[in-house]
Amino acid sequence: MTIITITRQSGEIVSVEAMGHSGYAKAGSDIVCAGISALVQALAVGIKEVACVEKASFLVDEENATIKIWWPRTEKKEIQVLAETIVLSLKTISESYAGYVKFMEVRK
Repeated sequence: MTIITITRQSGEIVSVEAMGHSGYAKAGSDIVCAGISALVQALAVGIKEVACVEKASFLVDEENATIKIWWPRTEKKEIQVLAETIVLSLKTISESYAGYVKFMEVRK
């Protein structure tokens, strides 16, 4: 099962993490894992390359099937628009594949 964890600080998203294989199909053929990975990577590119948040960090751990991006709270509104869009997409995947994906939000 893939566990998606969204962390919010004062209501704003500050990290997105996906951990574990969904088990929907074999590694390399799993459309659920591929979709989740693509969305988190798109968020990373948007935050680092488009919005130019230099203090954003990105972790890929293939051995533990973990992908994570985190960043400091910022005044840039476009970061939250992008993050909320990606998070809604991840939540939709978790609802469509509930037996394979768990979605959690943590508030700090």
